[in-house]
Amino acid sequence: MLPIEYRNATADENEKDFTVYEIELDALEYLAEKLTKLAKRANKLGMTANLDIISFGEFSVDCKTKDGIKYQRHLIKLAFVGTTVKFNGWEFIATISPLESGNLVNCVPGKTYPVSLRDVTTNRCDHCNVNRQRNEVFIIFNEEENIYKVVGRTCIQDFLGHSPEKFLALASWVDSLGELFTEASDSESFGGANRAPMWPIESFLKTASVIIRRLGFTSKTKAYDAGTCSTYDEIMFLLNPRNQAYAEKFARLHSLYPEQIDSDKTEKSLEWVRGLTDTSNDYIYNLKTASELDYVTHKTAGLLASLIPAYGRATEKEKENSLAKQSSNHMGEVGKRYGILNLDVQSVKYFDNEWGTKTLVNMVDKAGNRYTMWISGQAVDALEQANENSAIVNITATVKEHKSWQGVKQTQLSRPVMGVKGKHLKNLLS
Repeated sequence: MLPIEYRNATADENEKDFTVYEIELDALEYLAEKLTKLAKRANKLGMTANLDIISFGEFSVDCKTKDGIKYQRHLIKLAFVGTTVKFNGWEFIATISPLESGNLVNCVPGKTYPVSLRDVTTNRCDHCNVNRQRNEVFIIFNEEENIYKVVGRTCIQDFLGHSPEKFLALASWVDSLGELFTEASDSESFGGANRAPMWPIESFLKTASVIIRRLGFTSKTKAYDAGTCSTYDEIMFLLNPRNQAYAEKFARLHSLYPEQIDSDKTEKSLEWVRGLTDTSNDYIYNLKTASELDYVTHKTAGLLASLIPAYGRATEKEKENSLAKQSSNHMGEVGKRYGILNLDVQSVKYFDNEWGTKTLVNMVDKAGNRYTMWISGQAVDALEQANENSAIVNITATVKEHKSWQGVKQTQLSRPVMGVKGKHLKNLLS
């Protein structure tokens, strides 16, 4: 979703001459989504129109939750009129939102950007070059010039111009737009006050832990496909309910009351993620950044809802690697050919290159010793046929190399043939 494009009011434009809506910055994505839907309806009617959204400035309000946690609501004054918007070759790549512990990066799926831009200060705007605090900035890319730039919210229109969501087509729908802007500026109907709450990170994760323990983990994508609630939805239902009685009934029905096991898992999860050093993956980078705060907001809640299962997967992988390190040994003598029985095929991966496709096969024997081999052509067909009804295979192969991967000893094989016959029955590795 692209951010809403707007410009600062000129010296001749006075907010008294417009209908001005005070909207939370966090509500702009919601507003853009609704505008998109209205735009589709307008297109069906053959309407072509544009929208000029004018900003009369941003401001903040100091607030405090019922738990005594202080926070700020960040709002912007917006008005709208019709205008023409130009497109000049810039593509939206990512949004950078600052937290006290670093930046959150929301990248368009399938797009990339220089990793160095993760640490960019939101005071930066490559368009206006005005050094001021911004709530978020955007990474944009021009393919013809092969250049990335960082721009502030009020300057994004100069680069992106015509919105892919075509929400500018609704200038003539003044009534519909007015209702929509009114809804977005209404803290009760939109949930402005409800979008701002913060929870201590330990309390949030304990709730996540007990929900996952009792009900399992469901991602937003799987929930959407199945037409059910995600784990994030269930956490929000308990922590930020619109109907307290329903929330309490839901908790009683499923015994969703954190216990010591949830406290322990919360502590270990935070220790794990805060200690990670490899953050080359965007998900891991954002997860660590969000976890370094002492609180959770709606902006980081969806991300942190996945911390408990992420820690679980990492722990299981560590256990597997630890067991593999203890049990796996280098087998046979390099250069000699052996018959090898009862190999369990763990994975088969295909890699394309300029000469064709090569296949990497990872296997383990009953004693826990690990084997790998690269195969192609008829060997792939033979493996697939042998592996059709069972993951256990017998092969004859030459020991090519003894090596290690992530600390686990592996025996690399070459020239494999499915099955063990003749003289190789007298020269078995397992």
